[in-house]
Amino acid sequence: MFSSFKFFPFVFLSVLFLGLLNCSDAKAARWWKLFPPPLSAPNVQDETPDGCDMSPYISSVQRLIYQNWHPSPELSSLTSEYTFGLSRMGSLIGSKLKRSSGNDLFDQLANQAIANTTYPPLPSCYKYEKLIIDFYFDYNLR
Repeated sequence: MFSSFKFFPFVFLSVLFLGLLNCSDAKAARWWKLFPPPLSAPNVQDETPDGCDMSPYISSVQRLIYQNWHPSPELSSLTSEYTFGLSRMGSLIGSKLKRSSGNDLFDQLANQAIANTTYPPLPSCYKYEKLIIDFYFDYNLR
């Protein structure tokens, strides 16, 4: 009788995963918080393995984030690293502090810059449903 329940978690997570493949960006963002997927996508520098030039898109994302980042002048010589995901339509589907600067205020300001940025849709030549970005916030006053 109970042997049929052994596979329930696997089936539930499989259905959940399959449901997320075709859901809206808002729904994916809600589920990301509950069940964060492993952050995996092609490592994109300037070009994907299939020839999609991502450098203009990555430069645009970098510029947009830095426009929303306003570190305090009292903070200097700090670096933090965040990993975040963007959906095909440019919606933020999650972010995670990968390496802290050691200063909570600096890390919060970096996270706010990511969260407050409006991202453009992914380029049409990019064949994947999401893009994972490692982003460094480096603040050095000299």
